[in-house]
Amino acid sequence: MNQNELRLGNIVTINNVKHRPNESGNLFLVVGISDSNIRISSGTYDFGQLPDFIVPIKLTEDWLVKFGFKRVSCGIGWDEISNGIVQLNEVPTNKGKLIAFNYATDKYNYLKYVHQLQNLYFILCGVELQLSST
Repeated sequence: MNQNELRLGNIVTINNVKHRPNESGNLFLVVGISDSNIRISSGTYDFGQLPDFIVPIKLTEDWLVKFGFKRVSCGIGWDEISNGIVQLNEVPTNKGKLIAFNYATDKYNYLKYVHQLQNLYFILCGVELQLSST
């Protein structure tokens, strides 16, 4: 993964079967970024990984719910997904329905990964996107 896509606080996972086989798929927070290393934390311990071993997490409806987003059906082929602050759209495409952000244009910016949503939210709101407590 390209470390330029990451910010401190992003949620990621790893795939390093040689050196950390029991940690593949676990969730980690990015706590440090350098040219050759990404420092991640489980909340109990932290360690560095090469960017090649960092794996983005696919943005799913389950993740949207964890971040407090709710679906509102619009009845016109796509649904709005909102947390009351940021509104996303679920847009049908030839690749299936994709989560997209559209800001006053006809061009959609598709969000495929959790860290992309976290980064967009921070840019728009100036605060970190928090996991919902419910």
